[in-house]
Amino acid sequence: MKTASRRISLLLVVVAACFSTDVAWARLPRPIKSTGLVLAIDLDTRTLLFKVAKGKKPFLLDWNQQTEFSVNGQATSATALKQGTSIEIFYKDLTFHHPLLTKVVWKEIIEAK
Repeated sequence: MKTASRRISLLLVVVAACFSTDVAWARLPRPIKSTGLVLAIDLDTRTLLFKVAKGKKPFLLDWNQQTEFSVNGQATSATALKQGTSIEIFYKDLTFHHPLLTKVVWKEIIEAK
């Protein structure tokens, strides 16, 4: 009799434990959007020094092969980006590294001849 009641008690504990746990959902960080100026760009280390606004401290961002660069709506490479260019960036702020650029967009004014 004792073994049957122990089995039922154990079964009830297991069932209660299954229903009492909370399900945790993890999400990847959402891209952050910002506009500002390129202070410096290093193609070898794939880093970009970015300044948001006056009074704010500049910060360093990294990029990789998945980062998109776009000028005037057309895809381009990081080599087209120059110091002093006004850009709009999308990046993910990772915990232990520099923020990671996902997209860099800027416009160049084409002068008519």
